[in-house]
Parts: sequence; C-alpha cells; structure tokens
Amino acid sequence: MRIRLVVHCVEFLGIPGSGKTTLQNKLLQSHQKRHTLSTASELAYLYKTSSLWSSVLTNIPLISEYTAIKVISLLFGNKCDEYALDNFHRDTTAYAGIIDAEIRRISTSDEQYELLNYWFNRMAARHMLSSQVLPSDRPILIDEGFVQRTISIFCSTDPNVDLNPDTLQAYLKSIPKPDDLIIVDTPTNVAKNRLNQRTQGWPNRCEGLDKQTRDLFLERTAHCVTSVEETLREETTIRTHTVDGTENVEQITEKLEKIIF
Repeated sequence: MRIRLVVHCVEFLGIPGSGKTTLQNKLLQSHQKRHTLSTASELAYLYKTSSLWSSVLTNIPLISEYTAIKVISLLFGNKCDEYALDNFHRDTTAYAGIIDAEIRRISTSDEQYELLNYWFNRMAARHMLSSQVLPSDRPILIDEGFVQRTISIFCSTDPNVDLNPDTLQAYLKSIPKPDDLIIVDTPTNVAKNRLNQRTQGWPNRCEGLDKQTRDLFLERTAHCVTSVEETLREETTIRTHTVDGTENVEQITEKLEKIIF
C-alpha cells in the first residue's frame, strides 16, 4: 500500500456555535474510512508501534479496523496521546515562537496558559503522527486543527487584548495546510443562541464571564475567522469551501460530498 507524507486533511473553520462539529459528524457517518483527528492518531499509533497490527489492519474488513481502535483505546487509555506527544517537538517547528508568545499574551491566568498550550500540543502531535503514518485513503476531518486553533491562540476573553493581524498572518504561513478548508459561515446571533441552548454551553474559557464580555469574545472570534479566510484564500494549495451554517445539514453534506470526496 502506498504511503504519502500527508494524508487527505479536511479542516473546518467557524466561530463557536457555527455548527462545525455537527457537520463533521454527518460527513463521518457517510463513509467508514473517514476519521476524526483523535481516531486517526489512534489508528496511526497501531501502525507505528506494531508491525503485526499494521499487517492485520491493512487486510481485514473495515469493521475490524474500527473495533481495533475501540479496543486499543480501552486497553491503553492515553498511551496514543502520550506516544504522539513524546515524539512531537514544538521547538523545532516554524510556528513555535509565535505560539509561545501569543498564548502567553492572550491568556488571562497561568492555568489558562497551561491549558491552551496542552490543547495545542496535543492537536499538533496527533496531526504529525497521523499525517506521517496513515495510508492515503484515510481522510481526516478536523474540526479543531491548526486553522481553527487561531481562535484559541489569538482571541482573548479579555476585551482589552486585541487581535494581532500581523502575527496571525505569520502563523498561517508557518503551519501545515489542509487540502480542503470548510468555512462554516454562521451569524453571531445564531451562534449565540446555539451556545446558550446546547448542553456543553460556551467554550470553557468563557466560564464565569458576564454576558457582555462573552458577546464581545464571540464578535472577536468572528473577526478572526474573517481575517483567516481572507489570508488563506490566497493560498493556491488549499481548496476553500464556504457553507451557510444556517442551512439544513443534510443539504450542506450533500454539496460537500460532491465537491470534496
């Protein structure tokens, strides 16, 4: 089986509450060979750490592949993430300095700083492991990848900390690019209503914030998404697809199936 250095990566971009995860889940359901970044890294862990698993997973039915992922998660717990993180060295990447400075600049506490760093490192480590190991017929659908992480890296919940457009552009130039970028365009008032109604509520960073500060944060994320979209549309290596986040998810999925997969 031919292995390429970067598998087919599809990333999502949108403000909190835009409907990224709902759309991702719908696209995952329509084809068994598609993975989230989490399950892709678990599968890559099996390929990487066991030649026996690699041989078996290459030849057994797909249902066994998914069963194997579930089994390995139960047996080894966080071993997949530990392996990925142990083999990921952020200080050697082109974006290391930008990440270090920006997360420190926008964090409102040491605890938030540590948490944002961990979430970014785990995402990047999973991405590196999956893209280097997995066969090219395993598309990865990522709703919290390098592109979407611009919100957690550049958007502070502190109203007095503005978005830094120059540093944002430098970051976007330095990161691994997806093959396809799905931009979920949803008005902030619609996203706000969804965030207020959904079980998990607003992003963790918004916990304890008053309504006005939360609303300002959401507006800041919308500005960030617009800036990211304008920058990446100039990238000839990325296919961008803008969808209406208020449209029926079935209709959106049908359109994306035709143009991406």
